[in-house]
Amino acid sequence: IAAGSVIPFEVLSQLAEGAKRIGVLRMDVDRLGLLFAEGLAKRPSGSRGLARFLALSRRMDFFFASCLEDVCGEVSREYLEHSSAGIADSVDGAVYVAYAGGDAVFLVCPWDLSARLAMSIQERFNQYVCGNPAVTISGGCFVCKPKYPLRKAAEEAGDVERASKERGRQRMTMFGVTAPWASTNGEMS
Repeated sequence: IAAGSVIPFEVLSQLAEGAKRIGVLRMDVDRLGLLFAEGLAKRPSGSRGLARFLALSRRMDFFFASCLEDVCGEVSREYLEHSSAGIADSVDGAVYVAYAGGDAVFLVCPWDLSARLAMSIQERFNQYVCGNPAVTISGGCFVCKPKYPLRKAAEEAGDVERASKERGRQRMTMFGVTAPWASTNGEMS
């Protein structure tokens, strides 16, 4: 595999320990519409204008369009360093960012990296918002064979993500299990 080349999902799945599957991970900010409508704290009514709306929107987009790349890179490098797959040395990364921006992310990676990646994103996001309990994130991961249609996998991951939100938000769902994030270290409770 040439440096910098696109890795087929079949090759990505070969990095996984155990079952050769990929994880399709979707995450987004909880109650973002409410944050935009009401703000983060009580303010005089005149301070809820367009400038605050735009500032919050830009900050969310900055995390998902910029900071997320650092998280994915760090987690991917660590994963590849400890991988027993014979191809780990021939790939540049183990995470595909299919979409990241606004308040959401859609990623593809080896299935056994999915939970660790989601927890790292949640932990970094929590740090980014200074632990503000009003600004949280939920996620869901769908695990499938590498030839499963990506559009269908994205829909399935969206359904799994919605399950996290329906069960209380600030949660992760994978393999039919929904668990809240731990408050301090990004591990699931």
